[in-house]
Amino acid sequence: MIRLLSARAVLVAVLAAAGGVAPARAAACLTHRTNSTAGEKIVSPYGVDRTGRASKGWHQGIDIVNSAGRGDPILSGSAGTVNFRRSQGAAGAYATVNSGDMRYIYMHMETIMDQLAGKSVSAGDQIGTMGCSGLAPGCPVHLHLGAMMRGDALQASGAAGRVWREGAGKSGSPLSADQIKSALPTAWYLVNPEPFLSHQIALDGSGGAAAAYGPQMGGWRSVSLPRTCSPDQTTFENPKLASTTGTGAAANAIAGVAADRGGNEGAAATIAGQDRHGVLVDLAKLEAAELHQSTALAALRDQAHADVALAHLLLLELRNQEPAR
Repeated sequence: MIRLLSARAVLVAVLAAAGGVAPARAAACLTHRTNSTAGEKIVSPYGVDRTGRASKGWHQGIDIVNSAGRGDPILSGSAGTVNFRRSQGAAGAYATVNSGDMRYIYMHMETIMDQLAGKSVSAGDQIGTMGCSGLAPGCPVHLHLGAMMRGDALQASGAAGRVWREGAGKSGSPLSADQIKSALPTAWYLVNPEPFLSHQIALDGSGGAAAAYGPQMGGWRSVSLPRTCSPDQTTFENPKLASTTGTGAAANAIAGVAADRGGNEGAAATIAGQDRHGVLVDLAKLEAAELHQSTALAALRDQAHADVALAHLLLLELRNQEPAR
């Protein structure tokens, strides 16, 4: 099964080079830490419904704590243009840094460096200090880090995760796969910050009580998602694939993911790239279902069949011929 997935990855890469499939687009990633890393961990993950727990509605960022706590310098993780705001709501004093097709949000700061407003900053420049502004007295000091992607970049990325349009509010449901595909080019959309971090961070679901926030994107794990600079986390977001270390899972878990993705329109579209690749969509569905239910011996046979079918499809694509449907 692992070899089959690798064959498909190679196929998509080759077709992309030949102009057949648009590869996933990487956006402007964070290149520097945002705070002191001693004791650093994520205590509230992205994309969980915290109603009746920490607050009402969906959490549209990640909450980072560390040993330094209040007053710890908050650094811009990317180069860009910085702006500040003192909100009357829960966001408190916060900064936004526009970095091309990405905008990063730093909330609940104790102090902000107003003198930098509207100016360009480099990755690693200080923009404020860690605090708990906007929240009730006695709240845990932390940095709420959010990430927004411009609509044109979101469309190009082929993302299919939990995404919200800017201003939708925490009570709004995540966008559907079709809504993500039709994202407005110049609008901004909240995405999971984890794949854009400069490094992976230990993840502690509410003091070790993993069930406190219900199902999390990627399943419960001990470290943030790998750095990909792309919001397309459909594989990592499946609890069957995520392991407790965040490094992946065994072949049987991957087989389960393949079966789930095989019947998912968004995942199939990501694999196929374009409508005219209907043959590849059907092949993906068929092979995923068969491999999920077959024995290990039968799986080896199916891998060989799939490799042959993919090779023929590749030849047809490179010759600019329409695959038979």
